[in-house]
Amino acid sequence: MKHILKQKLVIITVSVLLSILLAPVLVSAATSEPVSGTAGVVNTGGEIDFDNYNSNAVVDPETGAVSGYVWSEDLGWIDFLNNGEADSVEVDLDNGSVSGLAYALNTGGHVDFTNYNSNVVWDSESGTLSGYGWSEDLGWIDFAGALLTLPETGQDIRGVLVVGVVTVFSGLCLILMKERNRVAGLSRIFLFD
Repeated sequence: MKHILKQKLVIITVSVLLSILLAPVLVSAATSEPVSGTAGVVNTGGEIDFDNYNSNAVVDPETGAVSGYVWSEDLGWIDFLNNGEADSVEVDLDNGSVSGLAYALNTGGHVDFTNYNSNVVWDSESGTLSGYGWSEDLGWIDFAGALLTLPETGQDIRGVLVVGVVTVFSGLCLILMKERNRVAGLSRIFLFD
């Protein structure tokens, strides 16, 4: 009888350990997602093109950090990492606001998403960007034509794991108590009869 109880204990323990070890696999890892579409330069009618000319601006779906380059008809290449300086562009994944500086390689100027009443916002439901960013070289840039669709990064299953572990532990305790009471009852029968 003790052998069967030990087998149950081993099976339950291994199940709990495997679920804890495999939990990171169950939460899918997200990869950076490209920004697509165009942004329009109000003063010149030119475009910032996120789709062509080998543009490769991407957003990290876990941090909101924007990296890569896009092509502007007016400015040439724009670096969303702000030429390696502080204040690079990022999307606040909670409220959708876009902030930071993008660096225009040809002019040394910036596209500013934080100051000058810039108001670029990402709508997580539709994936669209809206609002204006300020360029030191060109003036206002309208981001209404740009699109950013982030995949779901998986669900946080830590709560489920905790409930599962507590349930298994409670069940194990009940089994042990029941087995102990059964053995105690048998010993009373054999000792007093």
